[in-house]
Amino acid sequence: MHIHAGSSLREFTGSDDPRLVFARGSDGSVVYMPEGAAERFREATRTGELVCIVPDCANPKLKAVNRRERRHGFAHHAGAGGHAGMGIHHLQAQLLIARWLRLKYPEAVVELEETTEDGRRRADVMFTSQSGRKAAFEVQYSPITVDAWNERHQHYKALDIVDIWLWGHTSPHLRPESGSELGVLLNAVQEASTLDGAPVLWINPELGQIGTATSLRHLNNGRQFVVPARTYRGQFTSEPLDAFRLVGSGFTTDSLQALYRAREDYARLREVEVRAQAAAESKQARMRAEEEERQRAKSQRLAQIRARKAGQITRLRKERTDQWLASERRTTVLAKNGGAWPAHLSVEVDATPGIPFPHEMWQEKLFRQFIAGKAHRTGLSTPEMARSLNCSEVTTEEVHQPITQWLNALTVMGLVYKTIQPTTRHGASRTSFHVLNLASEQKRAEATQRMDDLRASIAARARAHDADDVINQVVRNARQPLAAPKPKACAICRYPLADIYEDLGYHPVCSPGHRR
Repeated sequence: MHIHAGSSLREFTGSDDPRLVFARGSDGSVVYMPEGAAERFREATRTGELVCIVPDCANPKLKAVNRRERRHGFAHHAGAGGHAGMGIHHLQAQLLIARWLRLKYPEAVVELEETTEDGRRRADVMFTSQSGRKAAFEVQYSPITVDAWNERHQHYKALDIVDIWLWGHTSPHLRPESGSELGVLLNAVQEASTLDGAPVLWINPELGQIGTATSLRHLNNGRQFVVPARTYRGQFTSEPLDAFRLVGSGFTTDSLQALYRAREDYARLREVEVRAQAAAESKQARMRAEEEERQRAKSQRLAQIRARKAGQITRLRKERTDQWLASERRTTVLAKNGGAWPAHLSVEVDATPGIPFPHEMWQEKLFRQFIAGKAHRTGLSTPEMARSLNCSEVTTEEVHQPITQWLNALTVMGLVYKTIQPTTRHGASRTSFHVLNLASEQKRAEATQRMDDLRASIAARARAHDADDVINQVVRNARQPLAAPKPKACAICRYPLADIYEDLGYHPVCSPGHRR
C-alpha cells in the first residue's frame, strides 16, 4: 500500500471548499470529470447540458474549471451554489462508489439509497451480485455514536449483508495527529468497527482515493509487523479506488490483504511467544517452589541439628557443672574472695547453643588468662578467647557471642572498656575490647563489692524480682561503649572513672545513696 508524504495526507483531508467532480446530464445521467479533463466538459456546461447534481439546486448551471494547483472540476457561477460541504462530500462519495461498482462489475445491480427487504435500513449504495450476494456501502461524514453504528452493523449482519463503512475524509472522522506527518487518530466508533476484523477506511471523492491506517507490532525477538490499526493511533496510507475489489469478506486490495496476512502471522507468532513465555514462567515458578521446599527442608534439618546440639550442650554443661562445683580451682577462687563467688565471673549470657561449660568455669578461665594482671589497654581478642576454651562441640563463631556478652558486662562493671571504630565502607562498625587495669586484688575485690552493692540496691527497689535476674538483664542490655579512661579518678573510691562518669565525678555505686 502506497504511503503518502505529509503533504499528501493534508491533500487527502482536503479544504473547507468542496469541489464538484460530478454533474447531472440533461437525460438524468451522472457524469464524472476525471482529473485534468476540464476542457472536455466546457462546452457541455456552457450550453446547460450538464448541471449541478444537487436536487432542487436553485441555480444549477455550472462551468468547467481548470485549476492549476487543485483538481479540475465543476463550479457554480458567481453568487450561486453555496451547498453544505458535508452534504456535497457525502453525495459525491455515493456517486463515486456507484460509478466504480458499475464499471467494475457490469453484471451486478447497483442502487443508491436502496432499502433493505425488511424496510428498516437504507444503504447509501447497495451492491447485489448475480448470485444474490449483497454488500451495503455506508458513507459516513456526520457524527455517529458507537451504539448507533453497532445497531446498524448488527442489523446488516443478521440480513447476511456485508456492510462496508467508508468514513468521511474530514472531521470528525479523519483527525490528523498533531506533530506527525502521517499520524491519524481513530475515534471510538472506528475502533469498534475493527472488532470484527475490518479495517478503518476513509474516502475522498474528489481525489478518488481510499485511505486506511496501519500500526507496528513487535515480537520479543525484535521482529516487526505492519498491520491494520485497531486502536487510537495509526499511520495514514492510501490507494486509488480503482485498486480495490470486492471479495466475500468485504472491500480490499492486494496491499490490504498483505496487511491481513501480517496481522495473522503476528497473532500466530505472538501466541507461540506467549505460550513459551508462560511455560518459562511456569518453569521458573516450579523451580522457585522446589528451591523454597529445599530451603524449608534445609531449615528444618538445621533446626533439628541445632536442637540436638543444644540438648547435647545442655547435658555436657550439667555434667561439667557437677565436676566444676567440686573442683580445686573453684575452691581456690572462693577462698580468695571470702567464700563468695565474684559477680564478674558469674554473668548470665543468653546464647544458643552456648558454651558447653558452666558460666563460672569458662569466665574464670578467660579472666585469669586474658585480663587479670594484664597491662592497661591490652587488647582482648574474642576469637583467641574462643579458641582457648577448646570447645570441640561448637564452632568458634558460636562461642564468640556469649564471650562478647560477658565482655559487655565487664565493661559495665568497669573491668574492661570497649571502643567502636567508625563505620566501614561496607556499612559495618568494629567493636574492640581492652583491659582496664585494676592496681591490686584488693581493688578488684572492692569492685566486686560495688557490684554486689548494686545488686542489693536493685533487689531492694525491684522487690518482686530476683536480684540476679534484674542485674543480668541490665548487663545484657548494656550496649553503650566506654571510651578509653583518662587520668581522672573517682572522688570517693579514687579508682579510675569511665568517661561517662567524668562529669559526675564519682561512680554511681559510690554515691551516698548506694553505699552501705
